[in-house]
Amino acid sequence: MTNKIGEKIKYLRKKSNVTQEKFADYLGITFQAVSRWECGDAYPDLEILPSIANYFNVTTDELLGVDIMNKQEKINEIQKKVNENFHKGLIDENIAVLRIAVNEFPNDFYLLKELAHNLNFKEETKKESIEINERILRDCTDDDTRYDVMFRLAYAYKNIGEKEKAIQIANKLPHIHTTKSILFGDLYDGEEKIIHLGNSIHNCYSWLLNRMFQFALAKYTDDKNEEEVQKRIEIYKKIITIFNLMYEDENYGMDNIYIYNYTIWTVENYLLLQDFDNALNYLEKSADYAMALDILPENFRSATSIFQDKKNSWMQRIKDNTCSDSDVMLQKLSAERYDLIRETERFKAVVAKLEQYAKKET
Repeated sequence: MTNKIGEKIKYLRKKSNVTQEKFADYLGITFQAVSRWECGDAYPDLEILPSIANYFNVTTDELLGVDIMNKQEKINEIQKKVNENFHKGLIDENIAVLRIAVNEFPNDFYLLKELAHNLNFKEETKKESIEINERILRDCTDDDTRYDVMFRLAYAYKNIGEKEKAIQIANKLPHIHTTKSILFGDLYDGEEKIIHLGNSIHNCYSWLLNRMFQFALAKYTDDKNEEEVQKRIEIYKKIITIFNLMYEDENYGMDNIYIYNYTIWTVENYLLLQDFDNALNYLEKSADYAMALDILPENFRSATSIFQDKKNSWMQRIKDNTCSDSDVMLQKLSAERYDLIRETERFKAVVAKLEQYAKKET
């Protein structure tokens, strides 16, 4: 922590015409502690920095004397590295990078949230992930960040067996009918209204398809029961049918990533039935979707009549990643379950096509 923080607190306190005693009383500490800060003999604990910043109506960055532009450049670089690592499944590397980053920027909620997210993937650090998310909820005032953290916390508590806590947190989140995604379509007019209605449709149908997928997994759980596997496939096909109704000419844009996943899951279920013809049919489609995403132009807009595929951070993330979706699919196809069709000419042709679009790391 910068040794200038004591000078900053002293400056802000005098500027506000506040005594050390009054300031200390607000923080619930002794005025001698404030005096030690201002003399440079001690530093405030990290946990009370947000309270100090709030008292003087400044950001914690201002309090710490952080160069905002330089900080954002660093965080952007960290974000890029974290995204690349996550895409390649390098969770340990991300945790190491983010621990260093959080040590440098201890009150940046984006970095804290990303650290918690990566920690949650490892059994031995799940509780630490929960502690960090609880801290964010305690200190952060940004509603979007808080809702995102609450969403993740609910899953985290469920995963460690604390179902009641998960439900308590979930009950604090807004109902789907009271989200801004729904409301904006009614608040705006003209072209903005059309855009927000389109976005709302996109969010709702994506959510519907995901719920259908989760329903199939929850209801039909036995991979060895042919009838149950077939029921799963029927639901996956309905998902794909609904998905295709939203687009013209398979012009999926960024949503190629979703149709890719739904088709590859269908492949794997057909393999359970040893229905190799259908497995290969859907495998070829899935590969086409993966490759289509890899070659998507940067300024792509979907031609669907219902909504427009707006440019978003996913696009640049894909362009920046050293690992493409074709790479990811090739890695998936190395799994033992694909040995059943690995030696077929159609499988080999899919692999050859994917290799043309796979990014080779330098």
